[in-house]
Amino acid sequence: MAQNGSNSTVKLLGTWSSPFALRGRVALHLKSAEYEYIEEADVLNSKSDLLLKSNPIHKKVPVLIHGDVSICESLNIVEYVDESWPSKPSILPSDFKDRAAARFWAHFVDGNVSSFTNTFVSDARLFKGLRSNQCSIKDCRTNPK
Repeated sequence: MAQNGSNSTVKLLGTWSSPFALRGRVALHLKSAEYEYIEEADVLNSKSDLLLKSNPIHKKVPVLIHGDVSICESLNIVEYVDESWPSKPSILPSDFKDRAAARFWAHFVDGNVSSFTNTFVSDARLFKGLRSNQCSIKDCRTNPK
């Protein structure tokens, strides 16, 4: 793994609606890392070749690409950025007990944000289908377009 973040090209794949992609952007900003943000404009319906190549298992954002290394999942990205750019400020606590507590709360938040995001996306699809007269309320709830 690269230990000096400034020696390789850094890209972050995300989408405006993803709080998880935002987590990666914040981590890179805190470390003053230069990176290219690549917006996956319609990640629900269409995925770029770069996303599919970089995250072939889950096929979702965020993905940090650092040189030839792809890091998936926002918490992994935060930890990677914290370790690859050792400059201050440190993102995670240095004490292993405090780091474990920080990870616990991050996973707790992730679980709750995921539930909210899934509901929001489902409701957005319902609204889109109703607005375009593609389906009735009953049909859109069971088969959103």
